[in-house]
Amino acid sequence: MSTSVEYAVARALGARAQGDVDVARLRQAAVVRARRIRLRRRLLGCVAAVVALVAGVGLVATWPTGGRDRLAQEHAGEYAPPPALPLRADPGAAAAPNRVATDPSVIHFDVDPIALRATELTWRSGPEVESVAVRTADTGRYTVYVELARSRVALDGSGWGLDGAAPRPWYPTRPETGPWREMPPYSQEQFSGPNGYAELEVPGAPATVLRLPDPTGGDRTRYAVTWSPTAGLWAQVEVAATGPGALVDAIRALRLDRSQSCRVPGAVRGAPVDTMWVECETSLRSGRPSWAYSTVTFGGRNGGYLDVMFGDFAVAEPFVSNRSVGGRSARAFVLPSGGSAIEVPGDRGRRLLAFDRMGNFTEQEVVRAAEGLTFAGDAQDVETWPERPVS
Repeated sequence: MSTSVEYAVARALGARAQGDVDVARLRQAAVVRARRIRLRRRLLGCVAAVVALVAGVGLVATWPTGGRDRLAQEHAGEYAPPPALPLRADPGAAAAPNRVATDPSVIHFDVDPIALRATELTWRSGPEVESVAVRTADTGRYTVYVELARSRVALDGSGWGLDGAAPRPWYPTRPETGPWREMPPYSQEQFSGPNGYAELEVPGAPATVLRLPDPTGGDRTRYAVTWSPTAGLWAQVEVAATGPGALVDAIRALRLDRSQSCRVPGAVRGAPVDTMWVECETSLRSGRPSWAYSTVTFGGRNGGYLDVMFGDFAVAEPFVSNRSVGGRSARAFVLPSGGSAIEVPGDRGRRLLAFDRMGNFTEQEVVRAAEGLTFAGDAQDVETWPERPVS
């Protein structure tokens, strides 16, 4: 299973599956995530007052249509970026901050993948936050994370980011202390700021930069900055790098003047009638196959969420079928939250996982949502994917 899918599943499930499914990896990721969310909230409480975006950062830049394709051709001999999502006529976040995170089919920003040396881009448009996680060529891991929201509160409580949703993938394995992996204490001698964090003034950064040491002695450090580039819009950029200059480079690669379609190579029908489509997540990578996975999320019924995730990811072995979904062998299990989950193996790119995060839906409703997934378009050509996966 790829790192992107591991943390996507861990974030959504929030706990390990029970029954026949061996998901020790998900359990570990979920616990690490919970601890890091607490850590994130402490860290963000230390941020100094955010200032307006300084001139010269270059967030609102013109990038002609087809620019990625042209640059990809120029770099074809040494590096090729992931495929681009289709552009939309909608205004970007800088011009229409009130539209950010209001429509799961739209992502109101972009990044320059060439400048970031991106090899995988995992895009998300949710009910409060739009984001992208960037896997980079220098490490082969996720080292850049960008979030946009209409309020600072939404960013502070999102639980996403390199320190929230995902186990920090650039860190080496932590030692075992009991059943969970524990995070070693931070050095108060090296980092004299509150809670062991340092606050830095970095030339070219739009606000105070927070520096978080690597707790396991790796060569990378986390740098993060949160600011309001325009009235009604908040942004946060995080990097794992050897110096804060990488954070400034990531900010310069951010494009707030363009919008994209959050598309997936499929259509989902059969969701409960008292739900609505609230979140789109899709991951594209360099090379072939260029599509990694996608998730379509429905929300409703007392704040519950029902996710339909499909693509190229591993199914826990040994697989023991106890259900049938659309004529295919499937495995049903129950989450500790009480939510039902259904797992359907298949050929590469054709695996499926549908689950109820919090126990708000019946197993039959989860099965119907899984059965309602239809693959559509060429999985390796994003231009052939439906404009909306839900109608």
